[in-house]
Parts: sequence; structure tokens; C-alpha cells
Amino acid sequence: MPHRLEVPEKVCHEFLEARAAGMPEGTALTFMGMPLTYREVNARSNRFAHALQAWGLKKGDRVAMVTGNSPAFVSCQFGILKAGGVVVPVNPLYTGRELAHVVGDSGARLAVVLSLFVENVVTIRAETALEAIIAVPIPGMEIPLPEGTILLEAFVAGKPEHNPGLDMASTDPALVIYTGGTTSRSKGAVLHHRSQVYCATMLSTLDPSMTAQQDAFLLVMPLFHIMGNAIMTFCIHDGLPIHLVPRYDPKLVLEDIHRLRPTWFPGVPTIFIGVMHHPDVKDYDLTSLRYCISGAAPRPGESLTEEEVIAFCRERLTPFKVPKIVEIRATLPTSVIGKVLRKILREEERQKRTPKL
Repeated sequence: MPHRLEVPEKVCHEFLEARAAGMPEGTALTFMGMPLTYREVNARSNRFAHALQAWGLKKGDRVAMVTGNSPAFVSCQFGILKAGGVVVPVNPLYTGRELAHVVGDSGARLAVVLSLFVENVVTIRAETALEAIIAVPIPGMEIPLPEGTILLEAFVAGKPEHNPGLDMASTDPALVIYTGGTTSRSKGAVLHHRSQVYCATMLSTLDPSMTAQQDAFLLVMPLFHIMGNAIMTFCIHDGLPIHLVPRYDPKLVLEDIHRLRPTWFPGVPTIFIGVMHHPDVKDYDLTSLRYCISGAAPRPGESLTEEEVIAFCRERLTPFKVPKIVEIRATLPTSVIGKVLRKILREEERQKRTPKL
């Protein structure tokens, strides 16, 4: 990686426009066996941008995305940005309380929701500033939608496929991504176009030999997570195909690697451990992979002693926070994005302290 980066003063959706102009029939992404070209993704994003503006979206308005990993997430995110909006990616598996907090705290006026999760959003609507809910249908699944919900196809019907051409600056906000809420309620981190452009430019330096002809990314990481979202933007920036996986399932991941032959596989330790420990892992050809990119992982328990933990805490923490009991574990219960599930740890400790009858 170079010591200095020349980062262009661009906005994120310029990358998609450039790819649609320069390689319109190139594969932008595949999903469940269905390929989408840059031209198709760009046209969908433009139609959505025009629909948002016709609806009344103003520059800086927040739009919640509750779709999970899907082609609609990609096209709608770029459409929101082209309309001047700010994307608020939301974990669709949030509880009602968590969902109400993120949607309400962000001030989102509109939500784009996978039909499977529409009822959850409708339930918390009164606690938020939501004015409209757009439903993204699941092919092959007939899910009744509540009254007042707008289907995505109807929302964009008749809208033009050209860029609305709104004047945007690199300093304009692009996303509000909420923290994991490990120590307190989750907080919205505002990411400007410049930060996403910087990230894409930086990732381009990982291997200058990457090309659309020989490389592709298997994207299992959720697009509502900063890592998954940044890699999606980077792939559009570099013209690299994305094999988008709808949900994390070790066997599904192994099948996709075997069949699709991706060269890059970004993830977190939880994902890699699940794949490597799958009982059928030896039945799949994983030799196409050149790189597996991981976020920070906890230091393995066998290399860390109780004395080291206590000494570290005495040096860095106030006396009353120094632990009296230290338990070393090989692994911690985590979500798919690597967040430590403290509520499970608390329940385990409660059970240990409960006298057995």
C-alpha cells in the first residue's frame, strides 16, 4: 500500500455511472444465479432516484434500507444517493426496539423493506418519522402486504433511466451506519461521500493486478455493515464482479465458492471458522480463492494468561474495574458480523450462579 493516496473529489454514484458508460454489459453482480450488468443496475438506480424526487425526497433526507443482501439494496442505495438522500442501512433481524431506535433516531422519512420484514417496520412506524414504506418482493414468495405499503415496481413505474443530475459534493453525507451498541445504545456514524471514495481508493491498492476478467468478490458480509457496504462500493469503483450471498450459511458459501470461482472472500472470523469447520469442506474446490480478508480477531485464549489480563487491567483501568475472576475461552458467542453477544454471556453467568436444586 502506498504511503500517500491521491483521492479524487468525487461522489460515490459517479463510480456506477462511469462503469455503466465504460463497460455497460460487464457483470456488476450475480445473485442466486441471476447476473446483472452495470447498465441494468445503473438504470434501476436512476429510475429509483427520479421516483424519490417525485415523491418529495429532499437533499439530506434519510432513507432506511431494510432489505438484507439483495440486488435491490445495491440499486436503491445508489438511487438514494443520486436523489441527494442519505442511506441508513438497517439490520433486518433487529428486534422491534432496536429497529424503532435506528429508524427513529436517524429521522428516516422513507423505508425500503424486503417484503418478509414489512410487518416489523409497520409495527414501529408510529414511533418514527416514516411517511412511506416501499416493499421489495421476494421472487416466488407471495407475502400479503399491509395497506399503504408501496411495491417497488409501482413506485418506479414510468420513471426515466437517466441520471437526475443533482449537484452533489464529496463533503455531502452518504450514509448513516449505526454502531453495534455493545456498550450502550447504538449510535449513528455519518459517513460522507469523501470517506467512501477514500476507502474505495485505498482498497484498490491491495493488489494492483486485479482485473474484471480474472477477479471476483464473494460478498457474504451484510451490506448494512460498514465492511460489506464499503467493499460493495469498492467493487463498483474497480469494475469487479460481486457474487452477492443473501445470508450466511457455511454450506451455501462452500457451494458458491466451488461453483462461482471467486478470487476474493472478505469476512470476519465467525464466517471463516464456520466455513473451515463444516464437515463437508473437503468436498468442495476452494482453490480459486487468492485472498481472504478479515477484520480484527480476538487474541487466542491459549496464548493469554489470567495474570496478563489482570496486569493489563491494573495498568489501564481504575482499581474497581480490575477483574477478580478471569475466564479464558477459545471462542466467544458472536453474530455473523463478529459482534460479541453479551446477553448470551450474561445468561451463562447467571446460570452458573443459580444454585442447582
